[in-house]
Amino acid sequence: MNSRRLKQLRHEAAMLGGAAPVVALIVVRAFAPVQGPAGALASTTPDEPALTARFDPPELTSRQRTMLAYADSIRDETSESPFLAATERVELQIDQAMPESESLRFAQALRLTSVVGGATPVAIIDGKPRRVNDPLEFGWWVSSIDASTSTVTLSHKLYDDTVLKIEPKLP
Repeated sequence: MNSRRLKQLRHEAAMLGGAAPVVALIVVRAFAPVQGPAGALASTTPDEPALTARFDPPELTSRQRTMLAYADSIRDETSESPFLAATERVELQIDQAMPESESLRFAQALRLTSVVGGATPVAIIDGKPRRVNDPLEFGWWVSSIDASTSTVTLSHKLYDDTVLKIEPKLP
């Protein structure tokens, strides 16, 4: 035999020798009886009932029985949530108690003292810092702040927009 064929035979023998334990394990598993819970369930026949766990709940206390009766009594009562669907549309009346001229005078009497631009512009109105969409009194809100022109636009649901400008200080 040449050396090449000898090496090939050794390689095949090593492969068969390494595979022998695996083959033996497969043969034993195939013919051995199944043990454990899987074997117990597999060995039942249709005539034999399978084992079932039986659980008897403890007796209810009088308080538990009372609460159970109360829960059953209110279960039949169905009340619709007011948040599910509105049946009628309700319009807000912001200035019902205030005359129109008084609300407009409020907006026109506001004093704009400074405007700072940037990603979030800020205006000082009557000494308080305000941003866009900040609410004011009587239904007014800040709708825009323009730092380049130093103006603030106020909006209202019922009235036209009002523009505030920085008034120069007089000596």
